[in-house]
Amino acid sequence: MSKIAFILFLCLLFSCRNAPSINDSEKRNENWCWYERDNSSSGEWVPIGNPVANINGKLTDFYFNGKVYSKSRYIYVCCVNLISIYVS
Repeated sequence: MSKIAFILFLCLLFSCRNAPSINDSEKRNENWCWYERDNSSSGEWVPIGNPVANINGKLTDFYFNGKVYSKSRYIYVCCVNLISIYVS
């Protein structure tokens, strides 16, 4: 009986996936953006071009090589950009 319980425990352990991370190299490109809700400390990957209803949080866009392109704050689908442009 304990062998069956051990096998079930191993199956459960290996079937659990890690939470999504901003450091995921497969999705950190120009086709995906990282979305963090205001009331949550975790985030999720959202494909570029798909409309998302009730956006209220932070979005991070990336270049093709994984470097950060822009960070924006969205409040009910209105973009408030966090990047400042200095004109001399």
